[in-house]
Amino acid sequence: MKTLTFEGAGYAKAAHNGVGNCRIRTTFKNKFGREIYLELTGHAPHKYSPDYMKNYNFAGFVSHLFYTSDQKLNYSLRFSKIERITFEYTKESILSLVNGLEIEGDFTDINVNNENYNGFKLEGTK
Repeated sequence: MKTLTFEGAGYAKAAHNGVGNCRIRTTFKNKFGREIYLELTGHAPHKYSPDYMKNYNFAGFVSHLFYTSDQKLNYSLRFSKIERITFEYTKESILSLVNGLEIEGDFTDINVNNENYNGFKLEGTK
């Protein structure tokens, strides 16, 4: 079992649909050893949400996604399409996103840590 740990970056008591926090972020290496920064946000659609978000019980979207080697730009062309998608904000959907063809992770579970601010550093490093 390989768990990807996210840092809870939003208000920990806000609704989060079982994910652990409404805003999560992490850095990790994909299965090819490329270092990636990922930040996700989720919220329940409301009357001012765009129509496409109203198709979800709890809409999630990618706030930031880039190779850490592109940190100064906060942008990696390979991930530009992913930053425009909306998905159901669940642990299962997040795992599918991380393990999908574009990001190419190899995780079996996610965990959200709301206690310790880790800052921007690679998961599993000191």
